Amino acid sequence: MDIRPYEPQDEERKSDLDLHVTVRPGVRICRRYTHLDAHARMYGRCHTFVAEHEGRIVGVISAAIKDVRLAGQSTRAGYLFGLRVAPQARRHGVASALHARAEQATKDDGAAATYAIVMADNASVMPLTSKFALAQTDRVETLVAPVARQRSDRTNVRTEHLPEAIAQRIDPFFEKHDLFVRGSERYPAAGQFVLHCAERGSSSAAVTVSSHSAAFQDLVEFVPACLRPLRCFWDTIRPLVTLPHIPVRGRTVSTRWIGEPVLDGPEAMGLLHEVFRHIHNKAVEEGVHWLMMPIRSSDPRRQLIRDAFSAGRLARLLRADSTVPSLLLFKPFVRGCTVNPERLYLDTRDF
Repeated sequence: MDIRPYEPQDEERKSDLDLHVTVRPGVRICRRYTHLDAHARMYGRCHTFVAEHEGRIVGVISAAIKDVRLAGQSTRAGYLFGLRVAPQARRHGVASALHARAEQATKDDGAAATYAIVMADNASVMPLTSKFALAQTDRVETLVAPVARQRSDRTNVRTEHLPEAIAQRIDPFFEKHDLFVRGSERYPAAGQFVLHCAERGSSSAAVTVSSHSAAFQDLVEFVPACLRPLRCFWDTIRPLVTLPHIPVRGRTVSTRWIGEPVLDGPEAMGLLHEVFRHIHNKAVEEGVHWLMMPIRSSDPRRQLIRDAFSAGRLARLLRADSTVPSLLLFKPFVRGCTVNPERLYLDTRDF
């Protein structure tokens, strides 16, 4: 088994390295990456390593290098992600070898710590986290809401596309949060980042919206049989009634990712509702099917934000809204390097 840096010609020799994820009760998707290093291109500095066996690429992992804030200090951290091993190569130490190589790369680049985000129900990765002493820091929920047209906006929602302008608006609110990366580096062109903001008096609410389509496509792999006749009924009455999207097996799902809200002032939460209505309506026009948003389970604003993010009462009644639970794992390399789960920034590029 050869563990080495990724090369473009590896694309011609890769095995089945798709990711299979359950995003809603009974709804499973197959995430197909455009290139082995496609997700890594969302970061300014990143390593991608592959495992080669008998001329085939049977595993891959990436490690992003970030200049962040940790324990009140500016430092460097590594983010390990995208670990995938072909079915025929599992239980042969491939994942461990890839993880060890990626972790060493972050150390060589001066990282004081490394972190990872893994699915909470992924039992196969738990022995790996124990072996490499990755400790659970917090639980993260990815909120999933099907896009549905909302009532007309009552508030003017402005948009901003320039990365520098977006960073200027967002940075002051999160500059003291752990794992926060300052500046426009957070908003690469591949992510198509847009800031949506609403203001009223001294209050404001803003979120970023981005696309990961340059890195991967989500194909619906399985849908419960009970949803199929409902889908036909949905399509019949959709011109008359606002309804959330129901996925169709074999079709690609278009998704937009929502960044952590910036809320300021007494009316901020009400403005956030207006911003999300605007985003839903914009997504309908663009043919987007789902909105996804990571949020810390320990965030005291969690339920209020979730209510604002939802596609509406009908979606909640039909359980169309859902959450995908994950674990944020952390490993310090330097004594005293810690992460505060109560002041933690979630980078949408990491999901």
